[in-house]
Amino acid sequence: RELRQQPLHFQTFSPPGIYDPNQLWPSNFGEIERMISSTVRTISTPLSDKPLTEIELEFLSDDNQLRFLVVSGIDLDSVPQLSVNDYSEGLYRPLGFGVPFTQNYADLEQMRPEEDPFFSVLLDEQGTVMDYRGDVGINGLVMHRDESNPNRIHLYLMSYERIVLVGHYTIDLVAPNNS
Repeated sequence: RELRQQPLHFQTFSPPGIYDPNQLWPSNFGEIERMISSTVRTISTPLSDKPLTEIELEFLSDDNQLRFLVVSGIDLDSVPQLSVNDYSEGLYRPLGFGVPFTQNYADLEQMRPEEDPFFSVLLDEQGTVMDYRGDVGINGLVMHRDESNPNRIHLYLMSYERIVLVGHYTIDLVAPNNS
């Protein structure tokens, strides 16, 4: 189903900690209008002793340009298995590189940001990194494994300031015929 909508703008969060209606943050969700495929890979990295997972989502923009969202360094053991109704208990991460949105100090001490293999990146069809905040208006993701099928991942994209969910994508980690 194609998404045709009026432009959506969010009020900018500005010092001293207020949303300013005079400074609007644009979004262009048409850049990720339609997911057309997904690819799941097992990867290795010097930042982990065990194999990790990488998911690549391929989108077609509203002007027929390819876009690729790569979410990499996923430790599937750390992704909770939940009902879609409980998605808010899933793994919350910003796009790009960085620590989880919510993290206690003990967890931060166990894995410093430069040791965390998890990252995500949005690419255009030439493989150039896109400004996911400025060009699209997305800021982070929520991820969980399916309640009844641990080999199915639910991935939700969140808008600027994590105000609304922009998309919900379901990815099978194992091809149905290869079980």
